[in-house]
Amino acid sequence: MLIPRPDTELLVEVALPLLIGAARVLDVGTGSGALAIALAHERPEWMVTAIDLSPAALAVAAENALSNGVAERVHCLPGDLAALPGGPFDLVVANPPYIPSGDLAALMPEVRDFEPHLALRWRS
Repeated sequence: MLIPRPDTELLVEVALPLLIGAARVLDVGTGSGALAIALAHERPEWMVTAIDLSPAALAVAAENALSNGVAERVHCLPGDLAALPGGPFDLVVANPPYIPSGDLAALMPEVRDFEPHLALRWRS
């Protein structure tokens, strides 16, 4: 299931007008694939590579891409900033973890209890 957060929606709105025509886009830390799928859905001429450290997240992203009709243009691969796939890419997007470990307990229960902590927790 795709439940985009407001920051993901804003990132899509900012990214869409940046490129015109065919493009190769990299989504780093794709998670459920919401960002990659939204970009591919809105720009049929874009090819999106979606990477994540979590094999479980990649499986969800691939399933979501298939159910949203963009699987042929969203390629899910293992990776992170230390292991980027070959480029070049015209655009790189990411909504990385940014919550300090000490703040996890104070999050809204629907985030704290159901989102993978790997996707939330910023590690220095």
